[in-house]
This record gives sequence, structure tokens and C-alpha cells, in this order.
Amino acid sequence: MTGLGDLATPFPVVHTAVLEANLTDWATAIAATGVALRPHAKTHKTVEVARMQLAAGSSGLTVARPSEGLALLPSGVGDVFVAYPIVGEVRTAQLLELARTVRVSSCIDDLGAATALSKAAHDAGTKLDVLVDVDSGLRRTGLPPEDAVGLGIAASRLPGLNVTGVFTYAGYPSMDADGDARRAWAHQEAATAVEVAERLRDGGVAAETVSVGGTPTARFAAEVSGVTEVRPGIYAFGDANYARIGVLDLAACALRIVATVVARPSADRAVVDAGTKALAADAGLDGTFGLLPSHPEVRFTRIWEEHGVLELPGDGVSGGDSSAGGAVGGSTLKVGDRVEIVPNHVCPAVNLASRLVALLDGEVVGQWEIVAR
Repeated sequence: MTGLGDLATPFPVVHTAVLEANLTDWATAIAATGVALRPHAKTHKTVEVARMQLAAGSSGLTVARPSEGLALLPSGVGDVFVAYPIVGEVRTAQLLELARTVRVSSCIDDLGAATALSKAAHDAGTKLDVLVDVDSGLRRTGLPPEDAVGLGIAASRLPGLNVTGVFTYAGYPSMDADGDARRAWAHQEAATAVEVAERLRDGGVAAETVSVGGTPTARFAAEVSGVTEVRPGIYAFGDANYARIGVLDLAACALRIVATVVARPSADRAVVDAGTKALAADAGLDGTFGLLPSHPEVRFTRIWEEHGVLELPGDGVSGGDSSAGGAVGGSTLKVGDRVEIVPNHVCPAVNLASRLVALLDGEVVGQWEIVAR
């Protein structure tokens, strides 16, 4: 079997024991609220992780594109929510193809787009389930509550659609480390969606599903009466941005990018072979480009496509905890050493790779193709 030393850096690794612990922890916590867990697969894009999420008790999967749902069918998923507007013939055809295999729902926030989707479904001799997209504060897609109610009632009269509920994503735009502030934001998101669903029911629409919550808000949103499902994605792998604000511990970050120190030009600087093509370009709240769990004194301060510059204290860096495997410890980083870097935003970092290297106790136990890139 291929070992880590046989692989050229940079490449992403997944510490499977950490991943499994994350999936179990979240599945248990959400199940205790009586709310369904429908994780967003855009974070990992792999059949293997999807299969693990379903085995842990997920009700189905969330995807950003119908093509992602098609790519993940080998996981055994039977229920897919496409949390993105379906616009254009190609995506509509993919949605209908997916609907021929598994239970599918998608979303609407525009009557014209809903009408086009209705016609395509009607022409295909079927009906598609849709959720009304509600803007609960992020100001991205979705309609304000009053308009969302009107759209849901109008769409329920279209021949090819079943309006089955509402969905929203408020994210957590302030990235505040205060857990009470996140809970308040999550409760506002959830309450907005619940209210729209109740008003749709009053208007004669059977809006049973109330789908809310990403990783920073899902546990709190699940506390709100009337919520039926939450859709965290990053919870599976974790990332540096969410570790910084306390959504999860750095030790719970299961995915890391293995990089090699390729230059040590000065006492206070090392250069690794992981840049934006491995880590993506998202800057952290502190202006850095990732965290090194085994070398907490290091600051990843500058990045190019193929280069990452690490700022070192003094003439080296003390070794940290390398128990997760793969990273090289020691009192000084030197050319040829390997380090593990937790990306700031894991989702685009995954999408830059073709496969994930699965590790258990530091040993390679598999390579997982990123089928939904």
C-alpha cells in the first residue's frame, strides 16, 4: 500500500478517527433535539464520507448542484436536497435525472424560474418537490419573508411542483467568537423560517419541511420549535476559521494539507510548497492563511499560487503535538520537513484536489476520489 512518503506534496489528508468522532458527535447531538440531520456534501464531495454520514444517521444529503447528487449516488443516498436555484436547461435536466433515482427536492426564490421548472417537470410527466428560499439575514439568495409567502402560494398552483416547505441559510457573517451571539443569530434564522412555513400553511400550502442552519448555527437552530432539519457541512472536517471562533476545536479539524518546507531563507522565515492552489485564497480573521496544529508558534502570513511563507519566532519553532500523524516535529523547521496545515476554508481547498488521502494512526488506509468536484 502507498505510504505518505511515496506521495508528492502538497496533498490533503483526512484523519479518519477524527472524522468519525465528528460525525458521531453531531449525529448524537442533533438526534437528541428530534431534528433531522441532512449534511451538506459540498464540503467533502466524496462517496466515502457521504456513506459514513448516512451510516451515522443522516436523513439524506444536501448538495449545491444536481451533478453533485448524481456523483454521490454510489453512497446509497436515497434523499437529496439541492440547496441552490435551478436555472437553465442543463441543471434542470440533471435534476430530473436525479429525481428518477432518488427522492429529490430543490429550492425556488423566483416565480419565473419556478414556472420554468414546473413546465419541465410537467413535460416529463412528474412533479418536483421545492422549498421556498427565505432570506433570514445573509442577503444572498432568498426572498424576504413576506415575499417568500407570496411566492410559495403562487408556486403551489403550478402543475409540476409540490411546495413542501421552506429553507434558509443565514451563515454567520459576523464570525463572532461569542457563543451567545451565535445562538441568538441561529434562533433568529430558525424563527424566521418557522414563521414563513406557518404562514404558508395558513395559505393552504403543506409546508412541512423547515430546513435551516450551517455548521456555526445548526446546533442552536435545532433548539427552535418547528425546525425539522439542519444542514451543516464543515462540521465533518472542520477548518481554521471555525476553530478560531470556537465552533469546534482545532484538534477536531480532520482535514489537513501536507506540505514540505522547500526553503529556509532566514531565521524568521520558512517557505512551504502549499499555496492557493492547495489551500485556496481565503484569508483568516487574523490575516493568515491556515493553522499548523503541530507548530502553534508559526504564523502563515503570505501566500502565492505555489508558495506559502511561514513566519517563525526567533531562530526556529518548538515542536508541537504531532499525534495526529503526518507532520514532522522537532525544535527547528528545516528544508525537507513536512508539516500539516489546516486550511482557513475547507470546502474550496477540497475542491482543488483530485483525491483525499485517508489516514488512521498516521498510516494510509485509502485514497478517496473527490467525485463531485
